[in-house]
Amino acid sequence: MGGCNMICVDTKSLGFRTDLMVRQMAGSEIEYRDGYVVVRTIRNPGFWWGNFILVRGELLDSDPDAWQGIFRSEFPSSEHLAIGLDTEQPPGDSIRTYLDELGLSLEVSAVMVSSRLIPPRPHSTDIELRQLSSESDWSQLLEMRSRLEDGEEHFGPTYGEFQRLYCDETREMNERFLEWTFGAFLGHRLLGSVGIAVESDGLARFQNVLTATESRRTGIASNLVFHVGRFAESELDATRLVMVADPTGPAIGIYRQLGFVDSEVQVMLQKGV
Repeated sequence: MGGCNMICVDTKSLGFRTDLMVRQMAGSEIEYRDGYVVVRTIRNPGFWWGNFILVRGELLDSDPDAWQGIFRSEFPSSEHLAIGLDTEQPPGDSIRTYLDELGLSLEVSAVMVSSRLIPPRPHSTDIELRQLSSESDWSQLLEMRSRLEDGEEHFGPTYGEFQRLYCDETREMNERFLEWTFGAFLGHRLLGSVGIAVESDGLARFQNVLTATESRRTGIASNLVFHVGRFAESELDATRLVMVADPTGPAIGIYRQLGFVDSEVQVMLQKGV
């Protein structure tokens, strides 16, 4: 079984290359303009990073106000603003100051790559790692996603609808063999989940590593990531595994122990309206 045959997107940023890969698999509209890319996920307008622009080339030398204007011209009725920068480096201090003046929040994530996974310490033998399949499995995933993100300050009143539609999209991609979402189960109870999508050239992107609050620090996440990575290598011909992580969060240490190494950064600007 191989990955989906997709058109490779020519970007400097590996993080955004794999984001665009997944968005294309999911059926989002991707349009190329002079100096930027527009991504639209029409059926889920509340999905910030399914509806964004990616600034590229010489346009990166413009100021953030120009980027904001382009976003507004492409998404005039949007209730959010989301701008990606096609670069491998974080922005300088002058740009950061400008972003503060515009009320834009800056998110710089670590893009990590592994070509050889290191086995983690085994989890409890009572835990089953398997692909999500039943109605109960998917209902539990939606509940877990919504519960873990509840209270985030930048999410507005449409957040619940975004999560429902996003979970529907994930399920459809699994049914079409475009993404594979695995869970860690204790009996029928979902304790954690990880997804992965694989391009035909072997490039693979992990999606949404989640662990229930009560199950953290038990080896659930590390064993899931390792299991799904090995599955992608053996069943989907994956040769390069990509993970995007919060550089200050606790999960990044887990990924490094599994053999992921920092490759570059991914730069995202956003705000709600």
